[in-house]
Amino acid sequence: MWSRKDERIERFGADVYRCFDSAGNLLYVGCSLNAYSRVSQHKATAEWFPRLARFTVDRYKSRHVALVVEARAIRDESPQYNVTQYGSLANEKVTATPIEHDDFELAVVGAYA
Repeated sequence: MWSRKDERIERFGADVYRCFDSAGNLLYVGCSLNAYSRVSQHKATAEWFPRLARFTVDRYKSRHVALVVEARAIRDESPQYNVTQYGSLANEKVTATPIEHDDFELAVVGAYA
């Protein structure tokens, strides 16, 4: 059963973010309602965070679509530090065209706070 919060989340969409090191290696893929805040939160616990040199953010029309995109990315792109399994979500048929895209290059590796 869906709550009002679930309905708001679906209405405003969600982000899929990809984190890269300075050599362009994919470190981590995540899904969040606000990727910018979430990337910053990784600083406290993520082993890969000191290597972060660049991240991209794609916004999708719903959280469900973003979760499917995240699952496919983990399955197909093999990020070095993802431990979450992608499960059956990766096989769902959805239209997954981002409604926005941002690409952030950090001046100093690990500088994003």
